[in-house]
Amino acid sequence: MVGLGQLLVALVFSEIVAQYPVAGGVYPWARRLWGRKWAWMTGWVYLMALLVTIASVAYGAGPYLAQVLGFEVSVDSAILCAVVLLALSTIINFLGTKVLAAAAVIGFAAELIGALVVGFWLLITQRVHGLDVLFDSFGAQGSHSYMYAFAAAGLIGIFQYYGFEACGDVAEEVPNPGVLIPKAMRRTIYIGGAAATFVCLALVLSVADIPAVIAGKDVTPVDTLLNDAFGAVGAKIVLGIVLISFLSCVMSLQAAASRLAYSYGRDDMIVGSRLLKKFSAARHIPPYALLLAAIVQPSLCLDQKCLQMRSQR
Repeated sequence: MVGLGQLLVALVFSEIVAQYPVAGGVYPWARRLWGRKWAWMTGWVYLMALLVTIASVAYGAGPYLAQVLGFEVSVDSAILCAVVLLALSTIINFLGTKVLAAAAVIGFAAELIGALVVGFWLLITQRVHGLDVLFDSFGAQGSHSYMYAFAAAGLIGIFQYYGFEACGDVAEEVPNPGVLIPKAMRRTIYIGGAAATFVCLALVLSVADIPAVIAGKDVTPVDTLLNDAFGAVGAKIVLGIVLISFLSCVMSLQAAASRLAYSYGRDDMIVGSRLLKKFSAARHIPPYALLLAAIVQPSLCLDQKCLQMRSQR
């Protein structure tokens, strides 16, 4: 149901981007459809969401990178690895659109192939549950309305079917954007969403002790499962593929945020517009807007350290 709902949103966005293939995605669309005031608010909320999402994805990848490098997983190592990932993503973005496009294709291929291989292997060698486990509450019944559980499940599902709107952020850098961008949005739902749903299904059906996971006794069920299925070396290889997907995601989000900031600055709608609207014709990037999309996230990652220190008082 979530996939179908997100597909409907993607179809609406596809129609709009076909009419207005302008860098910045939802901001320039809002400006042309509803005016400057609504566009300013839309662009501001979208920019903040992108910057926070970049930091969240990078920090979420931190523990995996720490494991691959052999570090102890902690808040400090996660922050350090997140900053390394952000720096690498920024360098690739600054190399230009062609390098970014090649890296994005490699990341997409790694994510898709990795999801299929890992998913099928888990289902063949590690599956311990039937599909009925998806409808088992494991003793969590209550007298409250199912609306809360339904909403929570829908929110989790959205994370498997989001990001398609970012295709429109780079519309001015794509040949024939009125045709190619809508196709890319729909394929994000068809292929990306289906692959994510498949691997999540494989993971759920392969976890041996789901009650232990719910109770918090097994705090890293995915790591446990991968080690059982692939061994120590194989699990690190799988984590390496996962990291490629994380890096590709961070790169794409940085590119989207920088184009949004550039479009915002080009219309003189934000502080610092004089710098944000500058564009490098040689590398086809907005350097100062890209810098903005790179320097905010490390400070957001450091918030985790502040939260840890506060909890220890």
